[in-house]
Amino acid sequence: MTVCISAINWNDVLLLIIDKRYGCDYSGNNYPEYNGKSVTWAEVHAKKIPLYTFVRDNIWNERDIYKRN
Repeated sequence: MTVCISAINWNDVLLLIIDKRYGCDYSGNNYPEYNGKSVTWAEVHAKKIPLYTFVRDNIWNERDIYKRN
Protein backbone atom coordinates (compact mmCIF):
# COMPACT_ATOMS: atom_id res chain seq x y z
CA MET A 1 0.00 0.00 0.00
CA THR A 2 2.81 2.42 0.81
CA VAL A 3 4.33 1.75 -2.61
CA CYS A 4 1.08 2.85 -4.27
CA ILE A 5 1.12 6.18 -2.48
CA SER A 6 4.80 6.90 -3.05
CA ALA A 7 4.51 5.90 -6.74
CA ILE A 8 2.26 8.94 -7.29
CA ASN A 9 5.42 11.08 -7.18
CA TRP A 10 6.53 9.49 -10.46
CA ASN A 11 3.39 10.61 -12.33
CA ASP A 12 2.32 13.80 -14.05
CA VAL A 13 -1.40 12.97 -14.15
CA LEU A 14 -3.72 10.58 -12.33
CA LEU A 15 -6.47 8.62 -14.04
CA LEU A 16 -9.21 7.53 -11.64
CA ILE A 17 -11.77 4.96 -12.76
CA ILE A 18 -14.64 4.57 -10.31
CA ASP A 19 -16.26 1.16 -10.24
CA LYS A 20 -18.16 -0.92 -7.70
CA ARG A 21 -15.20 -2.21 -5.66
CA TYR A 22 -13.78 -0.23 -2.74
CA GLY A 23 -10.40 -1.86 -2.16
CA CYS A 24 -8.86 -1.60 1.29
CA ASP A 25 -7.96 0.98 3.91
CA TYR A 26 -4.40 2.20 4.28
CA SER A 27 -2.78 1.06 7.49
CA GLY A 28 0.90 1.87 7.45
CA ASN A 29 3.52 3.87 9.31
CA ASN A 30 4.93 5.93 6.44
CA TYR A 31 1.78 8.02 5.95
CA PRO A 32 -0.10 8.08 9.29
CA GLU A 33 -2.38 10.88 8.06
CA TYR A 34 -3.95 8.39 5.64
CA ASN A 35 -4.70 5.63 8.17
CA GLY A 36 -8.35 4.65 7.93
CA LYS A 37 -8.70 6.15 4.43
CA SER A 38 -8.81 4.08 1.28
CA VAL A 39 -5.54 3.62 -0.60
CA THR A 40 -7.15 5.27 -3.63
CA TRP A 41 -8.17 8.28 -1.53
CA ALA A 42 -4.59 8.56 -0.27
CA GLU A 43 -3.21 8.34 -3.81
CA VAL A 44 -5.50 11.12 -5.02
CA HIS A 45 -4.55 13.41 -2.13
CA ALA A 46 -0.83 12.57 -1.95
CA LYS A 47 0.24 14.99 -4.67
CA LYS A 48 -1.48 17.86 -6.40
CA ILE A 49 -1.46 16.68 -10.03
CA PRO A 50 -4.17 16.80 -12.68
CA LEU A 51 -6.88 14.24 -11.96
CA TYR A 52 -9.08 12.76 -14.67
CA THR A 53 -12.04 10.83 -13.33
CA PHE A 54 -14.18 8.33 -15.19
CA VAL A 55 -17.21 6.62 -13.69
CA ARG A 56 -18.52 3.36 -15.13
CA ASP A 57 -22.03 3.68 -16.57
CA ASN A 58 -23.61 1.18 -14.18
CA ILE A 59 -22.20 3.08 -11.17
CA TRP A 60 -23.15 6.49 -12.55
CA ASN A 61 -26.71 5.32 -13.17
CA GLU A 62 -27.05 4.30 -9.51
CA ARG A 63 -25.95 7.65 -8.08
CA ASP A 64 -29.52 8.68 -7.16
CA ILE A 65 -29.96 5.50 -5.13
CA TYR A 66 -26.64 6.17 -3.38
CA LYS A 67 -27.69 9.74 -2.51
CA ARG A 68 -31.05 8.57 -1.12
CA ASN A 69 -29.40 5.93 1.06
